[in-house]
Amino acid sequence: MPDPLVIPGLIAIDPRLWGGVGPAEVVMGPLAGKAERLDILEWKTERWFLPREVAERHGVVPPERRLNVAHLPLLDARLREARLVFVAEHVAMKALEAGDTALFIAYHRGAGGGGITLHQGGVARGFSGDNSSVGASAYADPDHDDGDGDDPLEDDIGFLYDRLLLAMSGGEWSLFDADMADHAARIDPADLASFEQELAEIAAWAERDRAQGAQIVAALEGATTDRAQLPGGATATRRHAPGFTLRPEEGLEVMGGPIEVPPAARWTIEDVAVFDPPERVARRARLRAAQLQPTGPTPWGWILGLFGLIGLVVVWMLR
Repeated sequence: MPDPLVIPGLIAIDPRLWGGVGPAEVVMGPLAGKAERLDILEWKTERWFLPREVAERHGVVPPERRLNVAHLPLLDARLREARLVFVAEHVAMKALEAGDTALFIAYHRGAGGGGITLHQGGVARGFSGDNSSVGASAYADPDHDDGDGDDPLEDDIGFLYDRLLLAMSGGEWSLFDADMADHAARIDPADLASFEQELAEIAAWAERDRAQGAQIVAALEGATTDRAQLPGGATATRRHAPGFTLRPEEGLEVMGGPIEVPPAARWTIEDVAVFDPPERVARRARLRAAQLQPTGPTPWGWILGLFGLIGLVVVWMLR
């Protein structure tokens, strides 16, 4: 059973679980181990993001200053790396009126669909539709050969949304950028010291495992087949998604012209153990304990009265 591996800025092999083992995508590059692909699948919401400099120009305090983490150097540095900032809708509207860059992401799991719109240079590009329509376009585009027949939706819709955003932005923005901004917006001020401790634990593990991580990156970047034996004994499998063109059709709106999405591939490893820094485990335990705490005094008078009423009904029925 492979061990997880998280070396921020280099590689992350993390099944993103609360416990046990599961499949893990191998994420490499500057945001590896610092962000995840934004998990939209449980959303019933819409969110706006602005580039950091745009947000500040419209009066939004960046997260590291809003949370006042100057005394927590690791967390401060991580928050400063976020290139996008989550903002309220009225702030986004001000940015649009000024012709600034703004990113809109929506997903509604009940409706089984959503969309992304990127406003850039006064032009809006994006799409909106249900998953089946987006998936059909991705899989059955007549302009592209599907290669080995892999279905681009066989993993999750988030991967497809990420490819579309990368294509719309010319590779400038991804759902990893949006995740960093979303995470920064949801940090509980009561947990700041906890996150600092977790980052310290991850940094210590990363230093210990950096050589192995670099060897794995080199092995995958140099792989000539779709299965690779990695240092440490794990086997990675490369999964392909063909290129396609997203065009408007019934159930699918496409704004700003067709979206050309290039082919993509990613490596996965099966049965990877959960990645659990001790402080993350402790924070989750505190959260569970808080959720189990009673929210108010037990209404014993009301409960005793109910039992008394039930007793009278039983006596009456037995008469």
